[in-house]
Amino acid sequence: MELEELKVINAFFTYFFITEKLLSIIALGTDDYSKDKFNVFELLVAIFSVGERYLYGSSIISSFRIFRLFRLASTTSWDSVKIFIQTLFTSLVYLLNFMILLLVINFIFAVVNMGFFAGKLKFNENGMVDLINGFVPQSNFDSISQSMITTFQMIFCDKWDEVFY
Repeated sequence: MELEELKVINAFFTYFFITEKLLSIIALGTDDYSKDKFNVFELLVAIFSVGERYLYGSSIISSFRIFRLFRLASTTSWDSVKIFIQTLFTSLVYLLNFMILLLVINFIFAVVNMGFFAGKLKFNENGMVDLINGFVPQSNFDSISQSMITTFQMIFCDKWDEVFY
């Protein structure tokens, strides 16, 4: 299929989906419609689909297309899939708390590394330490943002040897 044909098909299904959602809101009323979490979820998917339609090429908006697959679970009688999706969204809250904890720990180590290494990582062309005329490598501890990135790089062993040697 050509790209234009795919755009037309995408537009048809997007507007069909929006029409279905509007008819559901009219039939159930806003109060009954919003009581079911899957109805609200499908409405959000529909809104993102329209946004993706008019902001075509935006990778962030395009990434929400994957949520259309979750609609399958709400339209069929797959209770186990529904439970899985609800559990997934519930666990995202706990994952967010864990990520905030990791961010705080990364911040603490970044501040400690700044205390030890800020302004001390300058090298000449031969790779020897030269604090006066040397250049600062990309991985350094001179600012808090760069220190956090470098600490994160070392935690996950991504080119850590370039930081150490």
